[in-house]
Amino acid sequence: MKRLTTLFVLLATLPGCLATTPSVPNVAKVIVSVPCIDKMPDRPYFVTDADLATLDGRQTVIALRQDQLAARGYIAITDALMLSCLR
Repeated sequence: MKRLTTLFVLLATLPGCLATTPSVPNVAKVIVSVPCIDKMPDRPYFVTDADLATLDGRQTVIALRQDQLAARGYIAITDALMLSCLR
């Protein structure tokens, strides 16, 4: 009698085990590293020491201010490119 009960319990749970098979995934997502920057921006021209030596005081101040503005723009662009790589 005990064997018959055990056999009945095993046979009763067998269809339940077969009905819960996991489904096969249709899409497999794989992380692939890719370069985030295709090309660095062109570096602006900066005034050299030799160029500054040929200028008078007023022209030197103007040239250095232009360099500063060009550097700020270049740095802002490169910072934005690097931050986009972090995301």
